[in-house]
Amino acid sequence: MSHNSTFSIISHEMGHLQHCVNTNSNFVDLENKFAELFNKSQNTASKVSKYALTSPTEFVAECYAKMVDGIKLDSDVMELYQKLGGALI
Repeated sequence: MSHNSTFSIISHEMGHLQHCVNTNSNFVDLENKFAELFNKSQNTASKVSKYALTSPTEFVAECYAKMVDGIKLDSDVMELYQKLGGALI
């Protein structure tokens, strides 16, 4: 994770929970469902963090935590976040 505070880590984990709730899916289903789209979007994911590059679920959780921290994400990052089922906050 790219975060350096306990609150950021908690926000990241809440991002996972919100992602599952928002898509009514579990982690395995999310990884399988979004693998192809995510693999084509590595340049976009790299704008978030190195950890966001590892999987669709980590990308969504990293974005969520950054948004909770008040960080504005690029429009292409937000577009991918929404396509992957990320919850808006």
